Amino acid sequence: MIWLAGAAVFAQPSAPPAPQPLTLGPGVTLTLGELRNPPHGSNIVALDITVENRGGVAVKLKYADFSLSDRAGERSMALLPVELSYEKLSGGIFQEGPLASGQSRAGTLYFRTPYDFPRPFNLRVDLESAGNADLSRTFWPL
Repeated sequence: MIWLAGAAVFAQPSAPPAPQPLTLGPGVTLTLGELRNPPHGSNIVALDITVENRGGVAVKLKYADFSLSDRAGERSMALLPVELSYEKLSGGIFQEGPLASGQSRAGTLYFRTPYDFPRPFNLRVDLESAGNADLSRTFWPL
């Protein structure tokens, strides 16, 4: 927004646009935060996510279904909470488990990347129903 005051022009900063949900599968969306770089001396990156299920079936969310990949196809799987026990974390860990229709879940996924892991990354998400049927595989650039 721009305000005119006499001969001076003042620009009022606007808030950055809210992230738009991405479609993972039938009625299931994913909202991504910024991929946070690791603190000095660490190779663990963090990614805030929200998964919302507006579909007709429950879905199963597992750490193994989330991974970062590079252009060569190398993958870094989301870390299990036990793998993070000695890390100083900046956000609540995303909880795996079933997600019923009409529910959402938010949290932070953590990934250990090799120091030479090239950027940019893609986030790969494999979505399954609570009954273990494959629903989708999606890739989103970060």
